[in-house]
Amino acid sequence: MKNLKKWIALLTAGVLCLGMAGCGNKEAESSSTAESFIYVPEYIKLPSEEDVSYYDVVTEGLNLYYSYYKYDEAVQEGSNKFYSLDLSVKDAVPVEIPVKLTKNQNLQKMYPAGEGSLYILISESPDTTGMESVDWEEINKQTVYTALKIAADGTVLYSNDITEILRMDADNSYVQYMTADKEGRLYISNGNSYIWVLDKEGKHLFDIKLDNWMSGMGPSKEGGIYVIQNGNTGNELVKIDVEKKGFDSPLSNLPENVYNSAVSPGVEKGVLLNGSSVLYNYDTTTQQNEEVLNWLDNDIVGDSISYVSMLADGRVFLQSRDDEGESELALLTKTSSADIKEKQVLTLGTFSTNQELSKAIVNFNKTNDIYRIKVKDYSESMGEGENATQDAVTKMNNEIITGTAPDLISIGYGTNLQQLLSKGVIEDLGPFLDKSTVVNRKDLVDSVLKAYTMEDKLVSIPSSFTINTVTGMSSIVGDKMGWTLDELMALVASMPEDTQVLEFGTKASILYYSILYNEAQFIDHKTGVCKFNTEEFLKVLEFANTMPKEADYDRTNYLEQLRTGKLLLKTDYMAGPQDYQVAQFEFGGQNITFIGYPSNQGNGSIMFGTNTFAISSKSKYKDGAWSFIESLLTEDYQRKDEKWNYYGFPSLKSALDDMNAKFMKAEYVLDENGEPMKDESGNSMEMSSTSMSWENGESLEIHAATQEQIDALMNLIDNTTQLQSYDSEILNIITEEAAPFFEGQKTAQEVADIIQSRVQIYVDENR
Repeated sequence: MKNLKKWIALLTAGVLCLGMAGCGNKEAESSSTAESFIYVPEYIKLPSEEDVSYYDVVTEGLNLYYSYYKYDEAVQEGSNKFYSLDLSVKDAVPVEIPVKLTKNQNLQKMYPAGEGSLYILISESPDTTGMESVDWEEINKQTVYTALKIAADGTVLYSNDITEILRMDADNSYVQYMTADKEGRLYISNGNSYIWVLDKEGKHLFDIKLDNWMSGMGPSKEGGIYVIQNGNTGNELVKIDVEKKGFDSPLSNLPENVYNSAVSPGVEKGVLLNGSSVLYNYDTTTQQNEEVLNWLDNDIVGDSISYVSMLADGRVFLQSRDDEGESELALLTKTSSADIKEKQVLTLGTFSTNQELSKAIVNFNKTNDIYRIKVKDYSESMGEGENATQDAVTKMNNEIITGTAPDLISIGYGTNLQQLLSKGVIEDLGPFLDKSTVVNRKDLVDSVLKAYTMEDKLVSIPSSFTINTVTGMSSIVGDKMGWTLDELMALVASMPEDTQVLEFGTKASILYYSILYNEAQFIDHKTGVCKFNTEEFLKVLEFANTMPKEADYDRTNYLEQLRTGKLLLKTDYMAGPQDYQVAQFEFGGQNITFIGYPSNQGNGSIMFGTNTFAISSKSKYKDGAWSFIESLLTEDYQRKDEKWNYYGFPSLKSALDDMNAKFMKAEYVLDENGEPMKDESGNSMEMSSTSMSWENGESLEIHAATQEQIDALMNLIDNTTQLQSYDSEILNIITEEAAPFFEGQKTAQEVADIIQSRVQIYVDENR
């Protein structure tokens, strides 16, 4: 949560210029005729028992094979059972495959072996019953691994001890993948160091040392075994060559986002690869991929799928897991669109479709009788090359300008609400909210509505939000939130020369952040007047030039620097009470102030919305688009995770109150009687919800939040009404042209004049 990658990712969210566009109404109107088939899901309910966990769900032909583990509390023993299910028969009853394991034997992996038989890998550990203490390292050393092939009637066709080969990696003998080819060879892997291959009799044939981490392994339609690995060129698909006892050359033209895909036989050839939002059939001969189906179009959350296969009758089988880790099985049947109840199609334009958004869309499509949402994700059609991302954004801009904007525009990466509003392409949501029978203004967090109200128009309402701020010790920066750039520069001038302003701060980055939230000070978007050849901007340049040229990435003394004032400020992302506790700890428990980024617009803390959408002014289905936004603000959706495990503050006041109450409730370590255990001082031992550690060895156990911490966090929320809204092209011009000044090649005035000219031309061209 506190790492550099997240810091950079969230700071640069929305960095690209003008917003999201989608297929538009023309495409929405024709989509029902363009798509003649969809896949309709039918869910499979396996026999349910308490304390049962299902594993190794896999298909072969028209049969489903699975195992389950059940723990018997009465005798304190667990047991594995194995079943097959005939998927060609509706409401078929699972048939048990009679495999008997002892109480010390545990299933590692299972895979079909044809004609109802199974390959099974089991581990057997020494009995620890009655031991006062257990040396688990020694137990692991004594664990025995056995590969078996079991016939449908339970007959053991072979049983081989393979402990020795799995011990080739003594630190990681845990098996993650197991599959078999058409010749009966078995392939076993721990996923990061070895693939072990057994012949058709279960004897060790050879092994492959892995140079790269792998994320999937399975057979093609032709019977060869393929591996997905993180190679030199990114995600790679490689075939195992039995003769060479190694890999063939990596295949090219892989679909996007298949880094964690199960590999299974293709429709007629090749392999199926799940790209999180699209299921692809990849032809291993031609190295071309073809879309089989779009998960969202078929009301499936692709990110939750752990296994997918094509059955012999053309149906698609999948296993997915919900938020609680519970398994869900489904059969998808290709069905004519004419046989499905027709709905009005709303197009949602976005640059990425995360799991939370996918779930929200699926839920809306399943429950709304009038509308359904079709996603156009521009990142999926993005080409390659240095300018690929910018080209995709340009395409979106063109679609908005030419009138083919989507009904719903996802606000986030690649969007700028201020520019969308100035171009008159988004609706005021105020009238929709005022007429809503589902949610009222008074139900929503006031600062959220203020932040998303521009020029007296409510441009969007996020379902949840986070806050990006800058934090400092109150004894140094004061106890008031918000300051100007002049005030920051004055403070820095009063500090010792070796004071570092911001972690990883450099000339270029300080200039970047100085402009990031002060663009309005130098550009009047209404009149188009730019003010970069002014004294104010020259001061910014001179201030940035006092910073180091290169960043110091050594964090060994990070906490000491913060607590002694040698590091003046730190960036923070507040998404819950736990983040406040971390920030306070990093400053040694001293009083802290969320002073924010320097800004002339009051508090310089920035609000980031999640599931944030605008409605296109060109949409023919504005009421339908509002109904989707509205669905994200309901009590049910806002409380979809009562554990509040998802990232961000809910926008519904009642849900935010409940979240705070949850984090303030202490949980205690209990004894055998269910009573709180006491520490040496006689105090109840409070459980920690999580822990964090730092480079210097210090660590923090997160406990229940105090009322004081909640109040400070709510004060930050109440006073954060600014959004991140800027044009990345302008930032690029500024940082590019400022570089010669930082190198001593040009004066500040020369650089300011060039920036003024270039930015003015750009603004004039885009008004």
